[in-house]
Amino acid sequence: MGILVSDKKRITGKESVLKIACCQIEPKIGMMDQNLENTLSWIENAASIGSQLIVLPELCTSGYVFNSRHEAFDNA
Repeated sequence: MGILVSDKKRITGKESVLKIACCQIEPKIGMMDQNLENTLSWIENAASIGSQLIVLPELCTSGYVFNSRHEAFDNA
């Protein structure tokens, strides 16, 4: 394992621009259809303003604070 280092010099003014959207979504536990619809809406909005990378919360369709292991498995 190692580190890959480019020997190319960066040319000022020629850098790539990447528009990133970070979506702060509050999923509701167990409401996967509603969460998916909400998430897709955020993705569409971010893409419509030119975002090339869209970052979503972990477990944005199922929610992530479960009362029990059983509840987590039911929503997986």
